[in-house]
Amino acid sequence: MLQTHQKAQMTDGQSLLDRAAIEHNLLAASRLYNNISLAGLGTLLEIEPERAEKIASKMITEGRLVGFVDQISSFVHFETRSVLPTFDAQIQSLCGQVNNVIEQITQSSPDWIAARDSASIGP
Repeated sequence: MLQTHQKAQMTDGQSLLDRAAIEHNLLAASRLYNNISLAGLGTLLEIEPERAEKIASKMITEGRLVGFVDQISSFVHFETRSVLPTFDAQIQSLCGQVNNVIEQITQSSPDWIAARDSASIGP
């Protein structure tokens, strides 16, 4: 069901669609892993490790993938992203929003807040 241009063959005999799928999966792997062996990457992409290295190197060179290939240890190292600063910022924003809601309730219903404060003190 593919159109003619989707069946086009690259110079290495691979179809354009296959190449796009491999590159997409390589980018997805870079978001899951900090590094991966070339053998592991080849297994993941269902291609030979040498071919995985060549595709990763080309994508890095073209700026479509951030990382580097360590040929001595046979690993691809991807850009590491720390999610902690983003997570901290989201928590800080949420806490700020909760505080704003409490301030608005306090201003609009001080009697209700006072009743809740006295009930929470308890015996």
